Amino acid sequence: MRIGVLTYHRSQNYGALWQAYALSTFLQNKGYDTHIIDYWPEYHKRIYKRKIIDWQVIRTLPFLSKIKHICYSARLYALQTIRFRRTDNFVKHYLRLTKSRHFDVCIYGSDQIWRKQHQIDCESFNSVYFGDKYIDAPIRISYAASMGRIEIESKEDKDFIRSSLANFSAVSVREMNLQQELSHYTDKPVSLTCDPVFLLSAQQWEKVLPKKNKLDKRYIFYYNLEEYKLADQLVRLLSEKHNLPVIEVKGYVTDIRNNRFKTQTASPIAFLSLLHDAEYVVTSAFHGVALSLCFNKQFYYAAQDELTDRALLLLRTFKLQDRRITDISAFNGNNIDYITVNPLIEEYRTFSRRWLTDNIPE
Repeated sequence: MRIGVLTYHRSQNYGALWQAYALSTFLQNKGYDTHIIDYWPEYHKRIYKRKIIDWQVIRTLPFLSKIKHICYSARLYALQTIRFRRTDNFVKHYLRLTKSRHFDVCIYGSDQIWRKQHQIDCESFNSVYFGDKYIDAPIRISYAASMGRIEIESKEDKDFIRSSLANFSAVSVREMNLQQELSHYTDKPVSLTCDPVFLLSAQQWEKVLPKKNKLDKRYIFYYNLEEYKLADQLVRLLSEKHNLPVIEVKGYVTDIRNNRFKTQTASPIAFLSLLHDAEYVVTSAFHGVALSLCFNKQFYYAAQDELTDRALLLLRTFKLQDRRITDISAFNGNNIDYITVNPLIEEYRTFSRRWLTDNIPE
């Protein structure tokens, strides 16, 4: 059985990379000949396009400011290059890519592959991710697909969703609100399945982690996907309370600060290893929460309102809504009791594994 996976696999986002790895690895472990389809449209490439100098800005600056801006831009470009190179190396060595479009089964998901695009050359949904004829496969399955923010608004949007869902033999999504929304556009059951990172057990995840170079100290891991003052305050509070240093990994390269306590150039492997070995985790990212649950970490989630829906739905699934911090004065520092949480995770994982394999024909 030859399976193709269509997902976001070249993003600079750590979570996107690891969910792609987890889904393909789970299928490979089941004995399927699985490859990730190397489809990466121009509008995605453009998001990560880099340039050393913005000459329009340079022209407006006095001489000394020009020099400072050039030096800053060159340093920023160098850090971006390091980050991109490490991401590309991960994709090359850990993801089985193919340019082929012909498969027995194509699995679409996970991550926000169904999000509505607002790009110059893609002003709506991308039909490739919705099972159009770009991929030649008699069986198409959506697994834990996500839209992020649901934007099914116009009649054209609704007609597109309705006709696209007909392309799939089985449909599952990652968030309950999307499950409820899509049920209006298809007679097929729309199932709720876990993000692919949950498909692998902690023991399976640990196989990919380096055995050497582990830090010999306790620390707080801060996965900072966005700049959010409340998350910064929470990290400082935890650090002071437990007398622990903070190792911060930024989601993207946004400035030139980079050292052993704050890095923007960590490889995906280094990111996962730092999260796995941390005493506490503070994150503003969905996959920071998901991977913390996989590794049974004591974690806290703090993010701006527009980014919270996906993570909050995940926290509700495991009855951990209190891990979202919305007010620093309400922080109580209670630990998660994984004796009660792990059975819920295992139930969700077992259902999702079975749903996926049951919908792949023998």
